[in-house]
Amino acid sequence: MNTKFCNNFIRAFIFLALSPTVFAGDIVIDSASVVEYNGGPVVRSKMDFKFSDSAIEALQNGVDLYLEFNLKIKRSRKYIWDKRVAQLTKRIKIERHALTDRYVLTDLLDQQRRIFESLQSAFSGINEMSDIPVGSFSELAEDEYRLAVRARLDIESLPAPLRPIAYVSPSWRMSSGWYEWNSVY
Repeated sequence: MNTKFCNNFIRAFIFLALSPTVFAGDIVIDSASVVEYNGGPVVRSKMDFKFSDSAIEALQNGVDLYLEFNLKIKRSRKYIWDKRVAQLTKRIKIERHALTDRYVLTDLLDQQRRIFESLQSAFSGINEMSDIPVGSFSELAEDEYRLAVRARLDIESLPAPLRPIAYVSPSWRMSSGWYEWNSVY
């Protein structure tokens, strides 16, 4: 009897996890470039965040979500593969403050916090906080660089009971894929 229950539970779990009616979230990078900000270069991206219903429901029920922004910088070379110059990561935490019913974005790199009245305004605010500082490349010659940036929902940061569901459910796999461009610094 116990085995029958487990088999039925597993079938139901797989059916729900792989159901085509589940809305999978998406992150789309529209553009990215290196700009000067506060005396230093930053990679600024314009992104569109469409969080899945599962992620929004979890956020509204007190689960903090973490977005990870990855940047790879390679020096372009003519006759040999590109040389990796840097690989940087920036993380932003999205949380709902239950008492005030507001949403808080925290840049985990510099601990800057911004508070938003609605979830949609918080999603818009992610773009403003997603700049990745690339430091000073003054010691490097003015070469052509290949830059790649991506944004993704970090499911490793979810609470342990929620992670197995996130691993198998398409509604939790939110990633933009790599957006690449050439730049001369």
